Amino acid sequence: MVLDAVAAGMQAALTRSRVSALNIANAHSEGYRAYRVVQSAGAPGSGPETRVERTDAPTDLVDETVSQITVKHEMALYAGVMRRQDQMVGSLLDLLA
Repeated sequence: MVLDAVAAGMQAALTRSRVSALNIANAHSEGYRAYRVVQSAGAPGSGPETRVERTDAPTDLVDETVSQITVKHEMALYAGVMRRQDQMVGSLLDLLA
């Protein structure tokens, strides 16, 4: 169950990273309007629900830079949770052996 929530969180972060990259790549395209990722709480233990929406605003490169940095830290956090879960399962198996 923990790993399901972690995987959903990682998928949401990956979606934000991809949308941000798209916005940055098109920032100077005439008439381009940025996309944004909207997240809401999913069912308990399932991670966030994510959807992508088009905005009426041009790309804000400062916001996109912050988004990229945030995603980097979130992915490191999720990877740490997965490592810790693996260690806990390993310890449990050692106790049962």
